[in-house]
Amino acid sequence: MFLRKMKILFIISVFLFVFPHLFFLVADLDISYNGFVVDENENVYIIKRGELVVYKNNSCLYSIDMSGKGVYRLTVYDNKILIIQSDDKYHFLDKTGKEISITEEEFIDIRDTNTLGLDSASIYTTEKTSYKLEDRYLKTKIVDTADGRVVYEMDNKCFVAKILFYACIIFSAFLIVYIIPKLNKFYLETPPPNTRIKPTFELPW
Repeated sequence: MFLRKMKILFIISVFLFVFPHLFFLVADLDISYNGFVVDENENVYIIKRGELVVYKNNSCLYSIDMSGKGVYRLTVYDNKILIIQSDDKYHFLDKTGKEISITEEEFIDIRDTNTLGLDSASIYTTEKTSYKLEDRYLKTKIVDTADGRVVYEMDNKCFVAKILFYACIIFSAFLIVYIIPKLNKFYLETPPPNTRIKPTFELPW
Protein backbone atom coordinates (compact mmCIF):
# COMPACT_ATOMS: atom_id res chain seq x y z
CA MET A 1 0.00 0.00 0.00
CA PHE A 2 2.83 2.38 0.90
CA LEU A 3 4.74 1.69 -2.31
CA ARG A 4 1.60 2.16 -4.36
CA LYS A 5 1.05 5.56 -2.76
CA MET A 6 4.66 6.56 -3.47
CA LYS A 7 4.36 5.45 -7.10
CA ILE A 8 1.22 7.56 -7.55
CA LEU A 9 2.93 10.61 -6.03
CA PHE A 10 5.98 10.07 -8.23
CA ILE A 11 3.83 9.86 -11.36
CA ILE A 12 2.05 13.07 -10.33
CA SER A 13 5.37 14.86 -9.76
CA VAL A 14 6.69 13.82 -13.20
CA PHE A 15 3.41 14.91 -14.82
CA LEU A 16 3.56 18.31 -13.10
CA PHE A 17 7.12 18.78 -14.36
CA VAL A 18 6.45 17.73 -17.97
CA PHE A 19 2.95 19.20 -18.41
CA PRO A 20 3.92 22.93 -18.39
CA HIS A 21 6.55 22.38 -21.11
CA LEU A 22 4.09 20.48 -23.32
CA PHE A 23 1.40 23.07 -22.64
CA PHE A 24 3.58 25.95 -23.87
CA LEU A 25 4.45 24.04 -27.02
CA VAL A 26 0.85 23.09 -27.83
CA ALA A 27 -0.63 26.48 -26.90
CA ASP A 28 2.23 28.30 -28.68
CA LEU A 29 2.94 30.48 -25.66
CA ASP A 30 6.34 31.91 -24.87
CA ILE A 31 7.31 33.45 -21.53
CA SER A 32 11.01 33.77 -22.35
CA TYR A 33 12.62 36.89 -23.79
CA ASN A 34 15.95 36.70 -25.61
CA GLY A 35 16.72 40.36 -26.10
CA PHE A 36 14.90 43.43 -27.42
CA VAL A 37 15.31 46.85 -29.04
CA VAL A 38 13.11 49.96 -29.16
CA ASP A 39 13.05 52.26 -32.19
CA GLU A 40 12.53 56.04 -32.31
CA ASN A 41 8.74 55.55 -32.54
CA GLU A 42 8.80 53.30 -29.46
CA ASN A 43 7.99 50.20 -31.43
CA VAL A 44 9.32 47.35 -29.31
CA TYR A 45 11.10 44.47 -31.07
CA ILE A 46 11.31 41.37 -28.88
CA ILE A 47 13.23 38.22 -29.73
CA LYS A 48 11.20 35.21 -28.65
CA ARG A 49 11.38 31.50 -29.38
CA GLY A 50 11.67 31.17 -33.14
CA GLU A 51 10.31 34.62 -33.98
CA LEU A 52 10.79 38.36 -33.71
CA VAL A 53 7.62 40.09 -32.46
CA VAL A 54 6.99 43.83 -32.87
CA TYR A 55 4.71 45.70 -30.45
CA LYS A 56 3.29 49.21 -30.34
CA ASN A 57 1.33 50.41 -27.29
CA ASN A 58 1.43 46.81 -26.08
CA SER A 59 -0.37 45.55 -29.20
CA CYS A 60 1.32 43.16 -31.60
CA LEU A 61 1.91 44.84 -34.97
CA TYR A 62 3.51 41.89 -36.75
CA SER A 63 5.96 39.06 -36.25
CA ILE A 64 8.79 37.63 -38.34
CA ASP A 65 9.70 33.97 -38.44
CA MET A 66 13.22 33.51 -37.10
CA SER A 67 13.54 29.75 -37.53
CA GLY A 68 17.15 28.90 -38.28
CA LYS A 69 18.35 32.45 -37.55
CA GLY A 70 20.14 32.44 -34.22
CA VAL A 71 20.26 36.07 -33.05
CA TYR A 72 23.34 37.54 -31.42
CA ARG A 73 22.70 41.24 -32.03
CA LEU A 74 19.78 43.23 -33.36
CA THR A 75 19.09 46.80 -34.45
CA VAL A 76 16.48 48.78 -36.40
CA TYR A 77 17.44 51.13 -39.19
CA ASP A 78 15.06 53.07 -41.47
CA ASN A 79 12.13 50.80 -40.49
CA LYS A 80 14.19 47.77 -41.42
CA ILE A 81 15.71 45.18 -39.14
CA LEU A 82 19.33 44.12 -39.04
CA ILE A 83 19.93 40.75 -37.42
CA ILE A 84 23.54 39.85 -36.76
CA GLN A 85 24.44 36.22 -36.11
CA SER A 86 28.20 36.72 -36.25
CA ASP A 87 30.69 39.17 -37.72
CA ASP A 88 30.35 37.59 -41.14
CA LYS A 89 26.72 36.40 -41.08
CA TYR A 90 23.74 38.75 -40.97
CA HIS A 91 20.22 39.35 -42.32
CA PHE A 92 18.65 42.68 -43.31
CA LEU A 93 14.87 42.32 -43.31
CA ASP A 94 11.81 44.41 -44.07
CA LYS A 95 8.60 44.26 -42.02
CA THR A 96 7.38 41.19 -43.88
CA GLY A 97 10.55 39.29 -43.08
CA LYS A 98 11.79 39.49 -46.67
CA GLU A 99 15.55 39.66 -46.87
CA ILE A 100 17.05 42.79 -48.45
CA SER A 101 20.41 42.67 -50.14
CA ILE A 102 23.02 45.12 -48.84
CA THR A 103 26.72 45.46 -49.46
CA GLU A 104 29.41 44.73 -46.90
CA GLU A 105 30.10 48.47 -46.57
CA GLU A 106 26.42 49.22 -45.91
CA PHE A 107 26.29 46.48 -43.30
CA ILE A 108 29.33 47.85 -41.46
CA ASP A 109 27.94 51.39 -41.59
CA ILE A 110 24.54 50.33 -40.15
CA ARG A 111 26.19 48.14 -37.53
CA ASP A 112 28.62 50.79 -36.35
CA THR A 113 26.26 53.79 -36.34
CA ASN A 114 23.26 52.21 -34.57
CA THR A 115 22.73 50.96 -31.05
CA LEU A 116 22.72 47.18 -31.03
CA GLY A 117 20.51 45.09 -28.79
CA LEU A 118 22.44 42.11 -27.48
CA ASP A 119 20.95 38.65 -27.13
CA SER A 120 19.57 38.14 -23.59
CA ALA A 121 20.41 41.74 -22.61
CA SER A 122 18.03 43.37 -20.13
CA ILE A 123 18.91 47.01 -20.95
CA TYR A 124 18.78 48.81 -24.31
CA THR A 125 20.19 52.34 -24.52
CA THR A 126 19.45 54.92 -27.21
CA GLU A 127 20.66 58.50 -27.68
CA LYS A 128 17.61 59.86 -25.83
CA THR A 129 16.96 57.31 -23.08
CA SER A 130 17.37 53.71 -22.01
CA TYR A 131 14.88 50.89 -21.64
CA LYS A 132 15.01 48.08 -19.13
CA LEU A 133 13.48 44.60 -19.27
CA GLU A 134 12.34 43.62 -15.81
CA ASP A 135 10.06 41.21 -13.98
CA ARG A 136 7.60 42.77 -11.57
CA TYR A 137 5.89 40.04 -9.58
CA LEU A 138 6.59 37.59 -12.47
CA LYS A 139 5.03 39.96 -15.01
CA THR A 140 7.62 40.97 -17.61
CA LYS A 141 7.71 44.65 -18.58
CA ILE A 142 9.92 46.96 -20.62
CA VAL A 143 10.23 50.33 -18.92
CA ASP A 144 11.62 53.70 -19.98
CA THR A 145 14.14 54.33 -17.20
CA ALA A 146 13.90 58.11 -17.63
CA ASP A 147 10.26 58.49 -16.61
CA GLY A 148 9.14 54.99 -15.64
CA ARG A 149 6.72 54.60 -18.55
CA VAL A 150 5.86 51.05 -19.50
CA VAL A 151 6.30 50.57 -23.26
CA TYR A 152 5.58 46.84 -23.19
CA GLU A 153 3.87 44.52 -20.72
CA MET A 154 3.35 40.76 -20.84
CA ASP A 155 -0.27 39.92 -21.68
CA ASN A 156 -2.49 38.34 -19.02
CA LYS A 157 -2.69 34.97 -20.79
CA CYS A 158 1.08 34.53 -20.69
CA PHE A 159 1.20 35.93 -17.15
CA VAL A 160 -1.26 33.31 -15.84
CA ALA A 161 0.59 30.59 -17.77
CA LYS A 162 3.87 31.74 -16.21
CA ILE A 163 2.41 31.51 -12.69
CA LEU A 164 1.05 28.01 -13.39
CA PHE A 165 4.41 26.99 -14.86
CA TYR A 166 6.36 27.94 -11.74
CA ALA A 167 3.67 26.53 -9.45
CA CYS A 168 3.84 23.15 -11.20
CA ILE A 169 7.64 23.07 -11.08
CA ILE A 170 7.75 24.00 -7.38
CA PHE A 171 5.04 21.50 -6.42
CA SER A 172 6.78 18.80 -8.47
CA ALA A 173 10.07 19.47 -6.66
CA PHE A 174 8.24 19.41 -3.30
CA LEU A 175 6.78 15.98 -4.07
CA ILE A 176 10.20 14.60 -5.06
CA VAL A 177 11.75 15.94 -1.84
CA TYR A 178 8.88 14.35 0.11
CA ILE A 179 9.03 10.97 -1.66
CA ILE A 180 12.77 10.20 -1.53
CA PRO A 181 13.22 10.28 2.30
CA LYS A 182 10.03 8.26 2.74
CA LEU A 183 11.28 5.57 0.37
CA ASN A 184 14.71 5.49 2.02
CA LYS A 185 13.14 5.05 5.43
CA PHE A 186 10.81 2.35 4.14
CA TYR A 187 13.59 0.25 2.58
CA LEU A 188 15.86 0.66 5.61
CA GLU A 189 13.15 -0.49 8.03
CA THR A 190 11.77 -3.28 5.85
CA PRO A 191 13.68 -6.59 6.07
CA PRO A 192 14.61 -8.29 2.81
CA PRO A 193 12.11 -10.89 1.55
CA ASN A 194 12.46 -14.51 2.76
CA THR A 195 14.54 -13.36 5.69
CA ARG A 196 14.00 -15.70 8.64
CA ILE A 197 13.40 -13.89 11.89
CA LYS A 198 15.31 -15.59 14.69
CA PRO A 199 13.41 -16.11 17.97
CA THR A 200 14.39 -13.80 20.78
CA PHE A 201 14.18 -16.61 23.35
CA GLU A 202 15.35 -20.20 23.64
CA LEU A 203 12.97 -23.09 23.97
CA PRO A 204 13.24 -25.02 27.27
CA TRP A 205 13.71 -28.39 25.56
